[in-house]
Amino acid sequence: LRQPMRTRAALRGSDADVIHAHSSFPGAFVRLVRPSGIPVVYSPHCFKFDDPSVSRALRTAVRGAERLLARRTDVFAVLSGHEADLARQLGAGARVARVPNTASVPPRAPRAHAQDAPRRIGMVGRLAGQKDPAMMIALARELAAGPAPVEAVWIGGGDDAWTQRLQEAGVRVTGWLRKDEVTRELDALSLYVHTASYEGFPLSVLDAAARGIPVLGRRIPSLDEVGLL
Repeated sequence: LRQPMRTRAALRGSDADVIHAHSSFPGAFVRLVRPSGIPVVYSPHCFKFDDPSVSRALRTAVRGAERLLARRTDVFAVLSGHEADLARQLGAGARVARVPNTASVPPRAPRAHAQDAPRRIGMVGRLAGQKDPAMMIALARELAAGPAPVEAVWIGGGDDAWTQRLQEAGVRVTGWLRKDEVTRELDALSLYVHTASYEGFPLSVLDAAARGIPVLGRRIPSLDEVGLL
C-alpha cells in the first residue's frame, strides 16, 4: 500500500517528458498516480490475465483492472503480435506500438554437436510459475529414464522452492549469471527448450537462436508467429 505513494512522490519531483512503466505492479502504480500532462507508456511484459494456470475468476478480475487502467495509458509498448491483440482488446483508445525484442548476445554460426560431447538441454529464465519449471522437471525425469544420458540445466535463479525441486529432479540450477556466463551456458547446450506457459515474447529464445542452438518452443500464443513447435 505504501508503494503507490512512493511512486507518486517520485513522479511529482520528475521533469520527465514521458513515463515508461514496466510489468504489472509498476504499471498499476504509475497509471494510478500519474501526474497530469505526462504521457505514460506501459510495457506489460506479458499480461497476467493471459496466465493459463490461474482461475477464470482471477483472470477476469485482472482483465477488468487492466481495462480500467487502459484509460490512463497513452501507449502500450508490446513485444509480439499476440500481446498487441490483448492490449487492443482492453479498449480505451490507447495506441499500441510493437517494439520487438532483439537478441542480446553476439551471433554465432550453428555448429555440429560433437559426438562425444554431453547431450544437454536448457532453459533460461527467472524461477517462477510463469516459466513453468515443472515442465523442465518432467522432461528431466523422462530423459533420465531414456537409453542415453541427457543433462538438464536451468540458467537463472529465483524462487528457492523451485530451485530445490529442480535439483531433486537432477536439473542443475546455475543461479543468476553475468551476460558472458549465460552465453557460455547457451553454447554448451544441444537443445534450448522454452518451458514458459505464457509470455510477452522471450528474449532467451532469440539469444539461443543467435548462438546457433536449436530451439524447441512450447505451443503458446506468443511463439505462434515464429513457427516454433
